[in-house]
Amino acid sequence: MLLLFSVLTMLIGLLAGVMFHLSAIYMLPENLRPGALGICAGIWFMFASQGMLIVLGIVEPLKPDDQGA
Repeated sequence: MLLLFSVLTMLIGLLAGVMFHLSAIYMLPENLRPGALGICAGIWFMFASQGMLIVLGIVEPLKPDDQGA
C-alpha cells in the first residue's frame, strides 16, 4: 500500500510538472517564461521528491491518527 501511494505521488508529480511546463511555455509571453518554468520545476520537484523519499523509506507518510494536534 505504501509503495502504491509513493508511486502514485511520483506519477502525479511528473504529470503536473509536464502539464505546467507545457502551459507555461505556450501560454505566457516571452519575458515571463523563465520565471514560470522555475516555479513549475519547483512544483514538479516537490511532488516527485516526496514520492521518492517515501519509496526509499526516509520519510513516512502521515497516518490518519497523526493528523491534528
